[in-house]
Amino acid sequence: MNYILIFIFLILTVLLIVKHRIYGLLYSSALLLPFRISVININNIEIRFNDILYIFTIFFCLYQIFKNKKKINFNLNLNLLMTLIFLMIISIVINYFLYTNITTFIDFIRLSLGVLTGIVAFILLDEKKKIHIFFKYWLLGTMGISLITIGTFFYNGNNLNVLLSLTSLDASSFYKLKFSNSIFFEDPNNLGSYLLISLFISFGYLFSIKGNKIFKYFVIVSVVLAILLTLSRSAYLAFGICIVISLFIFVKEKYFIKSLIIGVIIFILIYFIKGFTNDISAMSRLGLWKIGLNMTIHNPILGVGLGNSNLLFYEYIGDFDLLIDNPYFHNLYLKISSELGLISLFIFIILCISIFRISISNKHSNLMRWASIGVLAFLCQAFFVEYFESRHFWIIFVFLLGQKNTEVNYGTCISNHTYI
Repeated sequence: MNYILIFIFLILTVLLIVKHRIYGLLYSSALLLPFRISVININNIEIRFNDILYIFTIFFCLYQIFKNKKKINFNLNLNLLMTLIFLMIISIVINYFLYTNITTFIDFIRLSLGVLTGIVAFILLDEKKKIHIFFKYWLLGTMGISLITIGTFFYNGNNLNVLLSLTSLDASSFYKLKFSNSIFFEDPNNLGSYLLISLFISFGYLFSIKGNKIFKYFVIVSVVLAILLTLSRSAYLAFGICIVISLFIFVKEKYFIKSLIIGVIIFILIYFIKGFTNDISAMSRLGLWKIGLNMTIHNPILGVGLGNSNLLFYEYIGDFDLLIDNPYFHNLYLKISSELGLISLFIFIILCISIFRISISNKHSNLMRWASIGVLAFLCQAFFVEYFESRHFWIIFVFLLGQKNTEVNYGTCISNHTYI
């Protein structure tokens, strides 16, 4: 089955290259982003089709940039990002001599691929049409993974009544149902984080273009339903919080009524979050966070190295009681502080604040403002999960960081295009 999908993905990539030339690689990276297919397994390390695709995308896009002698001006935010990467490398090198962990380098490579893809996207997508096409393919990929998630749910013999009886399921049945709907993501919480970012991008994109309104709402409803089917309570909370925030941001704009309608979903989500305090998995995070804080306190400068926190987890348990034996903090911020140090965490937080300050204050860029809310949703969910290497986060994160250097009006550049 994997080889059939790989063949299909190759055909799609070739077709996009034929149609858009070098930009076809960038567009295919957006389209195929949620489809994580293993090509080969080396010493229990999966090499995915997307890993290879992104390496080619970065290489040929950088070649195009230098060939055309495109001017590259890094603003303060991107320079700070490079500082964070530099600190990450120092931490990895220093800790390499203390702990041998090949996963560290795999995680770093995948994170770097996301950052570099965001940088080349920021540099190359300097025209209205290119930006439109990039986000069009991103949302086509989102639509594809959403429909597959929904189709898988019903194919497994489930129906929507199952969602109304979640609180009556025992832990084993709940997690069996949760993981059965996520085909291309090993963790449905991570799928939820991708769908969250994409959902808010779709708000800014679909309502900034001409097209059939029924189709637009169909896309949004499909993505929302897919988020529900991930059964990720952290995604539910992040979704609800960011819908409320969007109400305040767009209260005086035409998006208010649309956001208000979507806001009704918040009350529906209350049902799915019911019983949160009675769930052992959820409550066990408190103990995990204490251990993460303990590891941070003992390694405040450079941390223990990217990907090493789970290896050293049991050395920092001390007298803490754990409800579940799980060597992961389930908190992105504790993962950063414990593995990379407090300086790296401080820089990361500054970059996050910069994104919202730039995007939200830009009254002429509704697409970027909605995208920044998508990033905020990811960061809200990150209080309960830890997906530091997620490529869907870094591509949009870096793209938003670099927007200050461009004069392209993202909010209106796609208004004259129709969605196909």
